Amino acid sequence: MAIKGAGITTKLNYDSRLNTRIQAIMELLQTWIGFKSVEKYHRPPPWENNLPTPFCYVQPRGWRPEKTSTGKYDYYGNVIIYLYASGNDPARVGEDVMALVAMVDKLFSDNAEGDLMGGSASHHFLSYVPNWIESELGEATMTEAWPIELQSGTLWVAGARFPFKFHDVLTP
Repeated sequence: MAIKGAGITTKLNYDSRLNTRIQAIMELLQTWIGFKSVEKYHRPPPWENNLPTPFCYVQPRGWRPEKTSTGKYDYYGNVIIYLYASGNDPARVGEDVMALVAMVDKLFSDNAEGDLMGGSASHHFLSYVPNWIESELGEATMTEAWPIELQSGTLWVAGARFPFKFHDVLTP
């Protein structure tokens, strides 16, 4: 099922193939069993808003063009995916992230014009704490997730950063 409003709307001129790949990621997540909601945000949504859990969102960030010797442009940037889960099971969050990394790796490796940079995305885990403070975890294990204490219980947050380069697909 396609997700309404999932297209990329920023000041940057995103390439349509990148847009298509991010749409495909979101549709994959939408149909992935257990996820009630998939959204696109430019920064993490506030967890005080009673998010449905498990919850997931996709964030494109930091994309920039770089001119090549052919006169065309490569495009460098990140796709970041975050998972929220409630309860007392951080291992489940970590396992979901690992499964997600494998699926997204395959999705992008099927695109001959895009490369995952810096090796496996499993080396680019992120954890988010209140006030949008980033805490780099380094190479995460399957059980690493960040607990956010709420009145209704504990919310676990984990994420993966996917740095990509798309080849010669943009023209200014």
